[in-house]
Amino acid sequence: MFPDTLTWTFAEALGSALSRCHYGLEATREGGSLRGYIGFPSGWRTILHRDVKPGNVLIAFRNEELDLVPKLGDFGTSFQLQDGDALPTSHAGTRVYWAPEIAEEAQQYEGRITKWSSKGDIWGVGAVLHRILTKEIPRTQAANLTARIDKLQSLAAGAGREPISPLLAQVTAECLDPDPERRLSALSVLAVAAKSDTGPNGIHRSASFWRTLARFTDDVAVVSSVVAHFVTEHLPLLADLATLFGPEEVVLIMSLCKMHCPAKLSTCHMQLCRGFDGNMTCSTVFHALAGIGQDCFDILQLAWDESKWPQEKDLLHVTIRKNSLGLLPSAIAALRGNMDLCLKLTQLDS
Repeated sequence: MFPDTLTWTFAEALGSALSRCHYGLEATREGGSLRGYIGFPSGWRTILHRDVKPGNVLIAFRNEELDLVPKLGDFGTSFQLQDGDALPTSHAGTRVYWAPEIAEEAQQYEGRITKWSSKGDIWGVGAVLHRILTKEIPRTQAANLTARIDKLQSLAAGAGREPISPLLAQVTAECLDPDPERRLSALSVLAVAAKSDTGPNGIHRSASFWRTLARFTDDVAVVSSVVAHFVTEHLPLLADLATLFGPEEVVLIMSLCKMHCPAKLSTCHMQLCRGFDGNMTCSTVFHALAGIGQDCFDILQLAWDESKWPQEKDLLHVTIRKNSLGLLPSAIAALRGNMDLCLKLTQLDS
């Protein structure tokens, strides 16, 4: 049975593939490996896969260590939405992996299904994770999230595995919500799954995701939903695990939090810093801001000029905290040669 770390690899791969299908999220690759995200094409038309299941997740191997690289395959029943076109009404996919709204409609109206949607694909993601974690196909799911998580943990224990991490259990259960409107989006799956890898490559991928999301202006409601759910539901659990965030991730998430869910800013800044270690021990979001390279002009502009979170009165006391090396954020900016940022931070901490 796969350990949680490998299960997260499947979650990230599926989140990435469906973010491309549903929103057009473009990725860069290097040596067959996902490197990062670079943008959303304007006017993208959603592609519904309609048959996300374990048998359609293909496995490639990377390098001599045979690292697994899951890929979503078999687009034979996929459908691209066009302006003015009606949704497909034909049967497609595999019945046992249909989302409940699809299965229910198929029973009521034999031969005609009108409820195909991106949320049906997300049910498939939950089904893949459920099968990996419990060896079973998901059946009828409770409306209550806690009840679904408890059932998932019970099935996993019955399959002879260790308890599933709370975050992975929650993400799986959120994908399997019987109400399609409450299911995660592909972008939300990707946002949290990308944090399963806290090595340099994983932090780079995650930072590129948030940087790209911040530039996605075609659908502000989608961006707001992804940010709010991550900050409210997933970040607290990541903080409990002392998950490491890089400086760019911290500044981007703080900026997006201020713009889309400002009420969470005071807790967000503490949770993002919970995993800092090494030279970053005892650092704050302002130390992270000071550590941003001058070449990341767009990230600094998003923080200072657009979201303006560094000027929040409730955060000003944080500017005078020193890290484990005894350095103020302004001192770090000076050491990095960013005198403009140093001046701004000095004005705040004075």
